[in-house]
Amino acid sequence: MEIFFLFSLIIFSGCVLNSLEIEQFKNGCPVNTFGARCNECHCKTDCDRETGECEECMEGWHGPNCQMENVAKNKRTKVRLHDNALGLSTINGNRTDCTFFVQNNEEVMRLRVDLQEIYDIHGITIFTESSSSNLQKMLGFDVVLSEDNDVGNNVCFKQTQPIQENGRIDTSCHGKVKNVFVRKKISPYYLNVCEIEIYVCQTGFWGNQCQYPCSCPNNQTCDHMTGECRGSCYPDLACPRTVARGKSQPTVVWNVDQVARGSVVWIQVLSLCYMISVLTNQMQFQVVCYKIPVCLLGTCFHFVLNYMVRVYLHITLNLQTFLNQPKQ
Repeated sequence: MEIFFLFSLIIFSGCVLNSLEIEQFKNGCPVNTFGARCNECHCKTDCDRETGECEECMEGWHGPNCQMENVAKNKRTKVRLHDNALGLSTINGNRTDCTFFVQNNEEVMRLRVDLQEIYDIHGITIFTESSSSNLQKMLGFDVVLSEDNDVGNNVCFKQTQPIQENGRIDTSCHGKVKNVFVRKKISPYYLNVCEIEIYVCQTGFWGNQCQYPCSCPNNQTCDHMTGECRGSCYPDLACPRTVARGKSQPTVVWNVDQVARGSVVWIQVLSLCYMISVLTNQMQFQVVCYKIPVCLLGTCFHFVLNYMVRVYLHITLNLQTFLNQPKQ
């Protein structure tokens, strides 16, 4: 009877955990949100409630689940030796507007995008006109990042290989930046930019296209490039591991509320622990069982859990005594 009772408790706690996960995905989040943490959709219509994917992102957002924001849109530009307003067509959100081009026989050509504040950027993509003559003239340009108004020497990208035929140039530029410079300092001194997009991952996401939600305890943020948690890991759980860029899925350990999951898991562990103590009739083992959370974790939450386990064991021991009483 005792074993049946404890076995039922284990199964019940597992069912509670599963129902928590299911309800959190289906009913726990409002419209236009997705995932275990109710992340905001940036889609023109409602997104997939699990992945956040949708048919079309809102203007200024990119990626498979629209968590990559273009922070360059409608910011400020400066163009060396030319009217600064000329550069506004490069940040208007229109990738096919290729009206910006500048050239000079002797002077370096440079387009500056002023983000007006410092961002921790995830990447930069530049679009240029796709004619073969233009692609040839654009060879040799570079991209420079700066946290102030000076150009400096932080070159994050240099176009040395032939540009793909569609005129799209993806760079791996990332880091803290306020100003981005697109520069051509070798002959021919020529720049043609249809659009420059500077991406930032939505807080709580990482990956090549900011498509993976962070899997960190207590809603901590993670590194937008590697997925590593910025804070310490939850004491009794494995840390989320990093994933090489390009893999289809991240390797994570926990993806639902840590406290709820931890509570149910510990109830299951302690139930198994106590079942063994009943079978072996070892009272010392029973005492060890309810001390495990405090010894391993040492957190306020688990002191509370320890008290709950004491009550649980007390009730269970009384029930065992009652069941073992001779029948009248």
